[in-house]
Amino acid sequence: MSITPIHTHSGDLPVSRTEGIFPRQVDSIGQSANAMFITVVIVGFFAFFTWASLTSIDKVTRASGRVIPIEQNQNIQHMEGGIISQILVQEGEHVEKGDVLVKVENSFNLAELEQIKLELLAQRVRMARLDAEARGLDNFVLDNMVPQPGADLVNSETQIFNRRKANLEEQLLIVTDQARQQSLGLSERETRLINKRREYELMEQTVQSLRGLVQSGAASRNSLLDRETQLQKIQTQLDDLEYQIPQFRSGLSEFIRRRNEIELEFRSRAENDRAEAQNTIAKLEETIAAMFDRSRRTNVVAPISGRINRLLVSTVGGVVQPGQTLAQIVPANQSIAIEARVSPKNRADIYPGLNAIIKISAYDYSIYGALEGSIVEISPDALKDENGQPYFRVRIEADAQSFGPNEPVVPGMLAEVNVLTGANTVLDFILQPIRRIKENAFRQ
Repeated sequence: MSITPIHTHSGDLPVSRTEGIFPRQVDSIGQSANAMFITVVIVGFFAFFTWASLTSIDKVTRASGRVIPIEQNQNIQHMEGGIISQILVQEGEHVEKGDVLVKVENSFNLAELEQIKLELLAQRVRMARLDAEARGLDNFVLDNMVPQPGADLVNSETQIFNRRKANLEEQLLIVTDQARQQSLGLSERETRLINKRREYELMEQTVQSLRGLVQSGAASRNSLLDRETQLQKIQTQLDDLEYQIPQFRSGLSEFIRRRNEIELEFRSRAENDRAEAQNTIAKLEETIAAMFDRSRRTNVVAPISGRINRLLVSTVGGVVQPGQTLAQIVPANQSIAIEARVSPKNRADIYPGLNAIIKISAYDYSIYGALEGSIVEISPDALKDENGQPYFRVRIEADAQSFGPNEPVVPGMLAEVNVLTGANTVLDFILQPIRRIKENAFRQ
């Protein structure tokens, strides 16, 4: 801008034209700048207010925790104990369900098993002998071939069978002979009875005839008396025979009954012994089945897939006590659990089903990211840590394979847990201290 000098009256110095207008221009520029600044501030405030009202930020509850298996660690024990013959795994090794971990031999169990099998064979041979006795057979035959040393058992039972059979036959023979003699006596007396009855009839006719002759005087009375005496004697003999015959019949029936009783008692005892042997066989078979099961437990196998956390035996030939723990397996599962400790002041913000972001300390978050999980369980009451500080135990489940197959998440790793408890706007976070001050303003 050009400056034009202004001439004044005589003696006056020349004055610049700008000296008269500069203050007004400066004031105008300052007012414009102030108005623009205020406008920018107001627009910026409303823009920030709008952004703060619309922009939401996740609200999280932070907690520390550690990775635990979703299933409890499995302690592998051996029920009967024995001597270690092989150790097939090492600590840290991955095993599949059914893999053999340790082999344990029990020589006492094998010897006891053979002894019981021999006893079972003896009972089966005995049962075959008793069955033949109960059925009244002349000999007994086993259905299956009997291996050694069963042949000795068969010979022994055969001797017992023959001896008992001979004893039975001897008893039956004695009773049969007695019955036969009783039958002969009965037959003899029945024959004599028939003959005596005929003799009595003839003598009775003779006496009747003599009585007529005595009355007519043709015969002496002494001869009549003699015949009557003979008739009376025959009657007495008839009475004796009629008395003896029922006794002989009763005796014969008794001997027959006794014979049947001896045979029935023999068979009944054999049947009872057979039933007892059958029960013994059933018990022995159960025992053998249990011992076979014990023999199968010679191979200690993994009940689940997982990783050997601890191997508590290390010496081949070492003795394992019954029920002793041999190894501990950490289950291998696609899912893991994180056990976190939440402060009681944050308990109201969490509940089962909430999502959580889990950062595993063993894996760099900037490279691997975090695991996503959800709360499945919260302890019903507060617990106390080793320092006496209260906390709630929170169980969170997550996918163990999220980092990839070569980056496993294993139990024992530490974790930082952020539970997503909701979302607040930026404005809510700004106003929260103001609300707190307002609530406590009139409190002492």
